[in-house]
Amino acid sequence: MVAITGLQFHDLVETYTQQDVELDKLYMDVCVYNARVMGPSHVENVVELACRTALSYRGVAHVTVPVECSHSR
Repeated sequence: MVAITGLQFHDLVETYTQQDVELDKLYMDVCVYNARVMGPSHVENVVELACRTALSYRGVAHVTVPVECSHSR
């Protein structure tokens, strides 16, 4: 299983805004793979590694995507 979650804009992380929960840290203890996408070019590698790890370890992989990375170019 691969869980994909959203994250607020990266410049709002740790500013105590309403949705300031770093989901990659929240899921750290329960996933076999856990990563935050750092940019549009990073998405493919992270998702591929998440899928491979989830299948290999028969566990849950988590990928969190900041809002600015989900916008198409």
